[in-house]
Amino acid sequence: MDGLLNMVLKRILLGLVTLFLVALVVFFAVELRPGDYAEAFLMRWALPDTVAKYREILGLDQPAIFRFFQWLGRAMAGDLGLSFANGTPVFEMIWPRFKDTAFLAFYAAALAFPLSVALG
Repeated sequence: MDGLLNMVLKRILLGLVTLFLVALVVFFAVELRPGDYAEAFLMRWALPDTVAKYREILGLDQPAIFRFFQWLGRAMAGDLGLSFANGTPVFEMIWPRFKDTAFLAFYAAALAFPLSVALG
């Protein structure tokens, strides 16, 4: 039983490390794109001081590593930010779909586990 618990804890830890690394790679891959959200939102004809002010409002004037850990901390606390499209909290947009996904995942696991044990 102790070996099983160790294995489960190692797998959970490995999953968390993998999630962290994927988030880090995706965040910095987006950073490598030319331009940023402020330029894309305000388009080409925006004045440089307007773009600079919008970057400051969005926090894009901060170093990328600082923004990543700030985002990670807020995400772990459940604050996923606001949608740029309509201003509603992202969590409110994701939650109804997440409940349905969790329901399907639970029942898929409930069917797959006994079947895999029986076949194994």
